[in-house]
Amino acid sequence: MKALHQIRAGIIGGGFIGPVHMEALRRLGVRVSAVGGSRSAEALAEQFGIPQVYSG
Repeated sequence: MKALHQIRAGIIGGGFIGPVHMEALRRLGVRVSAVGGSRSAEALAEQFGIPQVYSG
């Protein structure tokens, strides 16, 4: 099993609950490397310094 700091994750959707999920993952040591969704995803990525944004 990998240590949590070795796990990379992506979040789909940056709306109401997106920042909560982002903070929870970061507190666990999980590296969030991408966000997907709409404009709210772009804002979330900018807020947390996420390098990859996939929006439609």
